[in-house]
Amino acid sequence: MTIGMRLGVAALICAAGATAQNTVQGPQVGWIWDENDLSIRAILGIPGSSVMAEPYQPGFAVKTAAIAGNGESALLVGDEEQQVFGVSLREPGEPRRLPIPAGASRIALSSQGLAGAVYYASSGKLMLLKMTQPEAAFVELDLSTEGAPEAIAVADDAAGVAIRVAGGVMMVRADGNRWKLEGIEQVLTIGFMDNSSDLLIAGGNGTVIVSDAFGTGKLRVLREKAALAAAASNARKVLVLEESGLVAIDMETGAAGTVECTCTPTTVNRLSNSIFRVNEYGNGPVWLADSTQELVRTVFVPAGQ
Repeated sequence: MTIGMRLGVAALICAAGATAQNTVQGPQVGWIWDENDLSIRAILGIPGSSVMAEPYQPGFAVKTAAIAGNGESALLVGDEEQQVFGVSLREPGEPRRLPIPAGASRIALSSQGLAGAVYYASSGKLMLLKMTQPEAAFVELDLSTEGAPEAIAVADDAAGVAIRVAGGVMMVRADGNRWKLEGIEQVLTIGFMDNSSDLLIAGGNGTVIVSDAFGTGKLRVLREKAALAAAASNARKVLVLEESGLVAIDMETGAAGTVECTCTPTTVNRLSNSIFRVNEYGNGPVWLADSTQELVRTVFVPAGQ
């Protein structure tokens, strides 16, 4: 493990450039990556009364994006060299290129945007970024033995990452120590809870929480039915996609209820504190699940131009 030079990553992500030509005003539901337009777009308004904004134009094609679960910041990969950029989404300005190597293959951002990860397939290295101070540090981790991760989840405190490899989950601490989570198979999605090292897993074992995943690693099954995807709100409510549809789980009581939707849900992607996107962005409307109230409701956003 090599500890790199101290970098002002947090300042770069939070800064809004004075020369920016993009303006996004008013309330926001969240942001999405537009794979067709190679940009990111805001969903403006409130759930049930929202529209797609015009594409945010950072000055380069956005090859991929990692957007924080609270919807306030993002990492972007762009230009021909696959450079990594950071941008605040509260008042989007000109993105700033992070002074880390180009050639990024996969990126991830923690739920509160306090930590990030950048993986390089060419070297098998992963940069773990800590963004809680104006001068943030990165730690370089070697994943060449594990192979390219199929998914990456980052804890807000930058204690480490969870990576999905060959259907299982490897925990990799910032100090380089690593181990495989036993009894967890056919994993499809992984994600850390807000400001926590508790890891949410969806897959063939159902919907599972691994408490203190970098420590004791106590496993708790929230729901045994096989899950296709899951994500948690900041209110400790989990939204799960199963073959039969969407299910909302109260983490404190364990109570689960079906979430009705006239759509065909295909994913669970958190857009902001309590709002989830449940289908892919494309030519039709974007469907949202709103968990701000006790009863989760679904609403749609008309298709953008």
